Amino acid sequence: MTRMQWMGGVVLWGALGLAGLPTLAQSNLCYNASFSSTNGSLDGWNLDYDWTGSPKYAGNQKNASFLPEYKGRKNVLKDGGAQGS
Repeated sequence: MTRMQWMGGVVLWGALGLAGLPTLAQSNLCYNASFSSTNGSLDGWNLDYDWTGSPKYAGNQKNASFLPEYKGRKNVLKDGGAQGS
């Protein structure tokens, strides 16, 4: 086995090991992905993008709402109107 083959194997196995970490942790990017927090359905969701200075997302938090059901789908995060698509 050449040195390049050995290094390739190390990189491959390392990448595969790191790819499995999120599965082991059983984590979610948003801790309230099910909209079931007792602090409110939108708790944990970042809706305020005013800090970006982009007029496209300014005031986004005023337009977003949680709907228990919408068009046959359950637990929907609805954006009431983006500024500039």
